[in-house]
Amino acid sequence: MSAVALPTASSAAARRRLVGLLAARRRGVARVLGLTAIANLAGVAGPALIGSVVDAVAAGGPRAGVRIDRAALLFAVLGLAGAGLTWLTGAAAARVGESALAELRTEVFDAALDLPAGVVERAGTGDLVSRLGGDVALLAQTTTWTLPAVVFQSVNLVLTLAAVVLVDPRLAVVALVGAVGPLLGAGRWYQRRAPARYRAERERAADLAVGLHEAYHGAPTLWARRAVRPTLLSLAGRGRAQVDAELSSTNARNVLRPGVSLGQAGALVAVIAMAAHLVDQGSITVGAASAVALYLIRLFDPIGVLLEELDN
Repeated sequence: MSAVALPTASSAAARRRLVGLLAARRRGVARVLGLTAIANLAGVAGPALIGSVVDAVAAGGPRAGVRIDRAALLFAVLGLAGAGLTWLTGAAAARVGESALAELRTEVFDAALDLPAGVVERAGTGDLVSRLGGDVALLAQTTTWTLPAVVFQSVNLVLTLAAVVLVDPRLAVVALVGAVGPLLGAGRWYQRRAPARYRAERERAADLAVGLHEAYHGAPTLWARRAVRPTLLSLAGRGRAQVDAELSSTNARNVLRPGVSLGQAGALVAVIAMAAHLVDQGSITVGAASAVALYLIRLFDPIGVLLEELDN
Protein backbone atom coordinates (compact mmCIF):
# COMPACT_ATOMS: atom_id res chain seq x y z
CA MET A 1 0.00 0.00 0.00
CA SER A 2 1.44 3.37 -1.00
CA ALA A 3 2.07 5.96 1.69
CA VAL A 4 -0.37 8.82 2.19
CA ALA A 5 1.38 12.02 3.26
CA LEU A 6 0.35 13.68 6.48
CA PRO A 7 -1.65 16.88 5.93
CA THR A 8 0.19 20.21 5.74
CA ALA A 9 -1.10 23.39 7.36
CA SER A 10 -1.99 26.28 5.07
CA SER A 11 -0.03 29.53 5.12
CA ALA A 12 -3.02 31.29 6.72
CA ALA A 13 -3.19 28.72 9.52
CA ALA A 14 0.55 29.01 10.12
CA ARG A 15 0.28 32.81 10.32
CA ARG A 16 -2.62 32.58 12.78
CA ARG A 17 -0.63 30.30 15.05
CA LEU A 18 2.38 32.62 14.84
CA VAL A 19 0.24 35.61 15.79
CA GLY A 20 -1.10 33.66 18.76
CA LEU A 21 2.39 32.76 19.96
CA LEU A 22 3.52 36.39 19.73
CA ALA A 23 0.37 37.73 21.38
CA ALA A 24 1.13 35.57 24.40
CA ARG A 25 4.52 37.32 24.60
CA ARG A 26 3.41 40.87 23.93
CA ARG A 27 5.77 42.44 26.47
CA GLY A 28 8.79 40.83 24.90
CA VAL A 29 7.58 41.81 21.44
CA ALA A 30 7.10 45.43 22.57
CA ARG A 31 10.64 45.44 23.97
CA VAL A 32 12.02 44.15 20.67
CA LEU A 33 10.11 46.78 18.69
CA GLY A 34 11.33 49.58 20.96
CA LEU A 35 14.97 48.52 20.76
CA THR A 36 14.65 48.05 17.00
CA ALA A 37 13.32 51.57 16.53
CA ILE A 38 16.11 53.13 18.61
CA ALA A 39 18.83 51.07 16.88
CA ASN A 40 17.54 52.08 13.46
CA LEU A 41 17.30 55.74 14.44
CA ALA A 42 21.03 55.67 15.19
CA GLY A 43 21.71 54.27 11.72
CA VAL A 44 19.32 56.61 9.91
CA ALA A 45 21.27 59.64 11.14
CA GLY A 46 24.38 58.56 9.22
CA PRO A 47 23.50 59.76 5.69
CA ALA A 48 22.28 63.11 7.05
CA LEU A 49 25.60 63.62 8.84
CA ILE A 50 27.53 62.77 5.67
CA GLY A 51 25.38 65.27 3.78
CA SER A 52 26.25 67.94 6.33
CA VAL A 53 29.95 67.18 5.82
CA VAL A 54 29.52 67.58 2.04
CA ASP A 55 27.87 70.97 2.58
CA ALA A 56 30.61 72.01 5.00
CA VAL A 57 33.31 71.15 2.46
CA ALA A 58 31.40 72.96 -0.30
CA ALA A 59 30.94 76.07 1.85
CA GLY A 60 34.53 76.18 3.08
CA GLY A 61 35.49 78.87 5.55
CA PRO A 62 37.19 78.75 8.95
CA ARG A 63 34.33 76.85 10.60
CA ALA A 64 34.24 74.04 8.04
CA GLY A 65 36.83 71.93 9.85
CA VAL A 66 34.97 72.23 13.16
CA ARG A 67 31.70 71.16 11.55
CA ILE A 68 33.37 68.20 9.90
CA ASP A 69 35.03 67.08 13.15
CA ARG A 70 31.76 67.32 15.06
CA ALA A 71 29.91 65.36 12.39
CA ALA A 72 32.62 62.68 12.36
CA LEU A 73 32.55 62.37 16.15
CA LEU A 74 28.77 62.12 16.23
CA PHE A 75 28.86 59.58 13.41
CA ALA A 76 31.27 57.40 15.41
CA VAL A 77 29.21 57.68 18.60
CA LEU A 78 26.00 56.79 16.79
CA GLY A 79 27.72 53.89 15.04
CA LEU A 80 28.86 52.40 18.35
CA ALA A 81 25.46 53.01 19.92
CA GLY A 82 23.73 51.40 16.96
CA ALA A 83 25.97 48.33 17.17
CA GLY A 84 25.24 47.91 20.87
CA LEU A 85 21.52 48.42 20.42
CA THR A 86 21.45 45.95 17.53
CA TRP A 87 23.06 43.34 19.80
CA LEU A 88 20.48 44.02 22.52
CA THR A 89 17.71 43.77 19.94
CA GLY A 90 19.01 40.40 18.77
CA ALA A 91 19.20 39.10 22.33
CA ALA A 92 15.66 40.27 23.10
CA ALA A 93 14.33 38.77 19.87
CA ALA A 94 16.09 35.47 20.63
CA ARG A 95 14.41 35.27 24.03
CA VAL A 96 10.99 35.79 22.49
CA GLY A 97 11.68 33.46 19.57
CA GLU A 98 13.16 30.62 21.60
CA SER A 99 10.28 30.77 24.08
CA ALA A 100 7.75 30.58 21.25
CA LEU A 101 9.74 27.80 19.58
CA ALA A 102 9.81 25.75 22.80
CA GLU A 103 6.03 25.95 23.05
CA LEU A 104 5.66 25.05 19.39
CA ARG A 105 8.02 22.08 19.69
CA THR A 106 5.92 20.77 22.58
CA GLU A 107 2.75 21.14 20.53
CA VAL A 108 4.30 19.30 17.58
CA PHE A 109 5.48 16.37 19.69
CA ASP A 110 2.17 16.17 21.56
CA ALA A 111 0.32 16.13 18.23
CA ALA A 112 2.65 13.41 16.93
CA LEU A 113 2.08 11.27 20.03
CA ASP A 114 -1.69 11.69 19.69
CA LEU A 115 -1.74 10.45 16.08
CA PRO A 116 -3.52 7.10 15.63
CA ALA A 117 -1.18 4.26 14.75
CA GLY A 118 -3.06 3.66 11.51
CA VAL A 119 -2.44 7.23 10.33
CA VAL A 120 1.29 6.91 10.96
CA GLU A 121 1.40 3.54 9.18
CA ARG A 122 -0.39 4.91 6.12
CA ALA A 123 1.84 8.01 5.98
CA GLY A 124 5.04 6.18 6.79
CA THR A 125 7.26 6.91 9.76
CA GLY A 126 9.68 8.71 7.43
CA ASP A 127 7.09 11.44 6.87
CA LEU A 128 6.65 11.85 10.62
CA VAL A 129 10.42 11.95 11.17
CA SER A 130 10.73 14.58 8.45
CA ARG A 131 8.07 16.74 10.13
CA LEU A 132 9.68 16.40 13.57
CA GLY A 133 13.16 17.01 12.15
CA GLY A 134 13.29 19.13 9.00
CA ASP A 135 10.08 21.08 9.50
CA VAL A 136 10.82 21.88 13.14
CA ALA A 137 14.33 22.96 12.14
CA LEU A 138 12.77 25.29 9.57
CA LEU A 139 10.49 26.70 12.28
CA ALA A 140 13.55 27.25 14.47
CA GLN A 141 15.20 29.25 11.68
CA THR A 142 12.00 31.26 11.25
CA THR A 143 11.69 32.20 14.92
CA THR A 144 15.37 32.90 15.54
CA TRP A 145 16.30 34.59 12.25
CA THR A 146 13.49 35.27 9.78
CA LEU A 147 11.02 36.93 12.14
CA PRO A 148 13.59 39.18 13.89
CA ALA A 149 15.03 40.14 10.49
CA VAL A 150 11.59 41.03 9.14
CA VAL A 151 10.81 43.18 12.21
CA PHE A 152 14.17 44.94 12.13
CA GLN A 153 14.09 45.62 8.40
CA SER A 154 10.44 46.76 8.46
CA VAL A 155 11.27 49.43 11.05
CA ASN A 156 14.42 50.30 9.10
CA LEU A 157 12.37 50.72 5.92
CA VAL A 158 9.79 53.01 7.54
CA LEU A 159 12.39 55.24 9.23
CA THR A 160 14.54 55.51 6.11
CA LEU A 161 11.53 56.44 3.98
CA ALA A 162 10.59 59.09 6.55
CA ALA A 163 14.14 60.46 6.45
CA VAL A 164 14.06 60.75 2.64
CA VAL A 165 10.76 62.63 2.80
CA LEU A 166 12.11 64.99 5.48
CA VAL A 167 15.23 65.81 3.45
CA ASP A 168 13.31 66.54 0.24
CA PRO A 169 9.79 65.24 -0.61
CA ARG A 170 10.35 65.91 -4.32
CA LEU A 171 13.29 63.54 -4.49
CA ALA A 172 11.32 60.97 -2.51
CA VAL A 173 8.58 61.02 -5.15
CA VAL A 174 11.14 60.77 -7.98
CA ALA A 175 12.82 57.79 -6.27
CA LEU A 176 9.46 56.06 -5.86
CA VAL A 177 8.62 56.53 -9.54
CA GLY A 178 12.00 55.17 -10.62
CA ALA A 179 11.84 52.10 -8.37
CA VAL A 180 8.21 51.07 -8.38
CA GLY A 181 8.12 49.30 -11.77
CA PRO A 182 10.92 46.75 -11.27
CA LEU A 183 10.06 46.22 -7.60
CA LEU A 184 6.36 45.56 -8.19
CA GLY A 185 7.09 43.32 -11.17
CA ALA A 186 9.66 41.17 -9.37
CA GLY A 187 7.75 41.19 -6.10
CA ARG A 188 4.44 40.07 -7.60
CA TRP A 189 6.15 37.39 -9.69
CA TYR A 190 7.92 36.08 -6.59
CA GLN A 191 4.90 36.18 -4.29
CA ARG A 192 2.77 34.25 -6.77
CA ARG A 193 5.27 31.44 -7.32
CA ALA A 194 7.56 31.17 -4.29
CA PRO A 195 5.11 29.81 -1.65
CA ALA A 196 4.06 26.87 -3.84
CA ARG A 197 7.69 26.13 -4.69
CA TYR A 198 8.79 26.13 -1.05
CA ARG A 199 5.84 23.91 -0.13
CA ALA A 200 6.82 21.49 -2.91
CA GLU A 201 10.39 21.51 -1.60
CA ARG A 202 9.24 20.43 1.89
CA GLU A 203 6.89 17.79 0.43
CA ARG A 204 9.64 16.29 -1.72
CA ALA A 205 11.96 16.20 1.31
CA ALA A 206 9.29 14.36 3.30
CA ASP A 207 8.71 11.93 0.42
CA LEU A 208 12.42 11.13 0.21
CA ALA A 209 12.60 10.65 3.98
CA VAL A 210 9.69 8.19 3.80
CA GLY A 211 11.43 6.20 1.05
CA LEU A 212 14.77 6.08 2.85
CA HIS A 213 13.20 5.05 6.14
CA GLU A 214 11.12 2.28 4.57
CA ALA A 215 14.04 0.99 2.51
CA TYR A 216 16.36 0.90 5.54
CA HIS A 217 13.95 -0.97 7.79
CA GLY A 218 12.69 -3.22 5.00
CA ALA A 219 16.12 -4.14 3.64
CA PRO A 220 15.90 -7.87 4.50
CA THR A 221 12.54 -8.16 2.71
CA LEU A 222 13.87 -6.24 -0.31
CA TRP A 223 16.86 -8.59 -0.59
CA ALA A 224 14.64 -11.64 -0.18
CA ARG A 225 12.28 -10.48 -2.94
CA ARG A 226 15.11 -9.20 -5.13
CA ALA A 227 13.55 -5.76 -5.12
CA VAL A 228 16.68 -3.81 -4.21
CA ARG A 229 17.32 -2.39 -7.67
CA PRO A 230 13.74 -1.10 -8.22
CA THR A 231 13.83 0.44 -4.76
CA LEU A 232 17.14 2.19 -5.44
CA LEU A 233 15.75 3.51 -8.72
CA SER A 234 12.68 4.79 -6.87
CA LEU A 235 14.87 6.50 -4.26
CA ALA A 236 16.97 8.06 -7.01
CA GLY A 237 13.79 9.44 -8.59
CA ARG A 238 12.66 10.90 -5.28
CA GLY A 239 16.09 12.44 -4.79
CA ARG A 240 15.97 14.02 -8.23
CA ALA A 241 12.49 15.36 -7.46
CA GLN A 242 13.80 17.03 -4.29
CA VAL A 243 16.76 18.53 -6.14
CA ASP A 244 14.40 19.85 -8.84
CA ALA A 245 12.14 21.38 -6.18
CA GLU A 246 15.09 23.10 -4.49
CA LEU A 247 16.35 24.41 -7.83
CA SER A 248 12.87 25.75 -8.55
CA SER A 249 12.77 27.74 -5.30
CA THR A 250 16.32 28.95 -5.92
CA ASN A 251 15.31 30.16 -9.39
CA ALA A 252 12.50 32.17 -7.80
CA ARG A 253 15.02 33.99 -5.61
CA ASN A 254 17.26 34.53 -8.61
CA VAL A 255 14.46 36.42 -10.34
CA LEU A 256 13.69 38.50 -7.25
CA ARG A 257 17.21 39.77 -6.59
CA PRO A 258 17.83 41.31 -10.03
CA GLY A 259 14.42 42.97 -9.77
CA VAL A 260 15.45 44.65 -6.53
CA SER A 261 18.75 45.72 -8.07
CA LEU A 262 16.95 47.19 -11.09
CA GLY A 263 14.62 49.09 -8.77
CA GLN A 264 17.56 50.52 -6.86
CA ALA A 265 19.35 51.51 -10.06
CA GLY A 266 16.20 53.15 -11.45
CA ALA A 267 15.63 55.10 -8.24
CA LEU A 268 19.25 56.29 -8.06
CA VAL A 269 19.36 57.37 -11.70
CA ALA A 270 16.09 59.29 -11.36
CA VAL A 271 17.18 60.96 -8.11
CA ILE A 272 20.62 61.96 -9.41
CA ALA A 273 19.11 63.46 -12.57
CA MET A 274 16.48 65.39 -10.60
CA ALA A 275 18.95 66.43 -7.88
CA ALA A 276 21.35 67.87 -10.48
CA HIS A 277 18.52 70.04 -11.81
CA LEU A 278 17.49 71.18 -8.33
CA VAL A 279 21.08 71.98 -7.32
CA ASP A 280 21.50 74.09 -10.47
CA GLN A 281 18.36 75.98 -9.51
CA GLY A 282 19.58 76.44 -5.95
CA SER A 283 16.56 74.56 -4.56
CA ILE A 284 18.65 72.08 -2.57
CA THR A 285 22.25 71.72 -1.51
CA VAL A 286 24.73 69.15 -2.76
CA GLY A 287 24.78 67.68 0.76
CA ALA A 288 21.01 67.13 0.76
CA ALA A 289 21.19 65.43 -2.63
CA SER A 290 24.03 63.22 -1.36
CA ALA A 291 22.04 62.31 1.74
CA VAL A 292 19.05 61.23 -0.34
CA ALA A 293 21.26 59.07 -2.58
CA LEU A 294 22.80 57.42 0.49
CA TYR A 295 19.36 56.82 1.97
CA LEU A 296 18.31 55.10 -1.23
CA ILE A 297 21.33 52.81 -1.08
CA ARG A 298 20.43 52.04 2.53
CA LEU A 299 16.75 51.59 1.64
CA PHE A 300 17.09 48.63 -0.69
CA ASP A 301 18.67 46.29 1.84
CA PRO A 302 15.46 46.07 3.89
CA ILE A 303 13.33 45.87 0.74
CA GLY A 304 15.32 42.90 -0.52
CA VAL A 305 15.19 41.15 2.85
CA LEU A 306 11.44 41.69 3.23
CA LEU A 307 10.60 40.46 -0.26
CA GLU A 308 12.70 37.34 0.21
CA GLU A 309 11.66 36.49 3.76
CA LEU A 310 7.93 37.08 3.35
CA ASP A 311 7.54 34.29 0.78
CA ASN A 312 4.61 32.49 2.38
